[in-house]
Amino acid sequence: DKKLHLRVDDLRPGLWFEKQSRDWYTTLHGWHHTLADYESKMAQKKAKAALKKQAELAAKRAAEEKQGEAQPMETDAEKEKKEGEEETKEPADEEKKAEEEATAEGDEEKKEEEKKEEEKKEEEEEEEDEEAMEAAFEALDVFGVENVSDIGKGVPLYKDFKFEDWILMNLRFELHTMVHAFKKDVEDKDREGIHVENLLFYYNRYFKKVLS
Repeated sequence: DKKLHLRVDDLRPGLWFEKQSRDWYTTLHGWHHTLADYESKMAQKKAKAALKKQAELAAKRAAEEKQGEAQPMETDAEKEKKEGEEETKEPADEEKKAEEEATAEGDEEKKEEEKKEEEKKEEEEEEEDEEAMEAAFEALDVFGVENVSDIGKGVPLYKDFKFEDWILMNLRFELHTMVHAFKKDVEDKDREGIHVENLLFYYNRYFKKVLS
């Protein structure tokens, strides 16, 4: 019991600890990089949706303005000329032209409607996918995850991590690794662990920083 309270002042971190720390910080760096990529994609997606909405509103306003524009006034000479031309035209030609214009206009409207329907369908599918993914995320068994950087469709398990979450996770690794490294480095069966009185000392010895 007395040994547990006594510090090992000449303790030096071993190779096992150094490898564990090196591997951990490499993994941690990769997670931060993955999260940055994911957040960038989400930001681009939101910006694209916002631009699309703005374009739709602008197109709607333009159509309303165009529809509400007054027709230009014709001069008397232009009016007489137009009436004369209309009198000389064959009724059949007028009907044919009207039919062609109506057909062309109808085809254009149909294409526009089909395009809108297709875009609407894609948006609905994306929303359904997002809702399903969010529901699956809430019900996720974290202990059954095989790849924390991709739990499905490129979504990382740590997508909602804040600064304090990263700090706590890293601290948990450090304490866990230090306890196991201590047993390997001290090689004393009477010292099975680190007494709380010596925690700050050993933390500083292993990680070269102050635990606060």
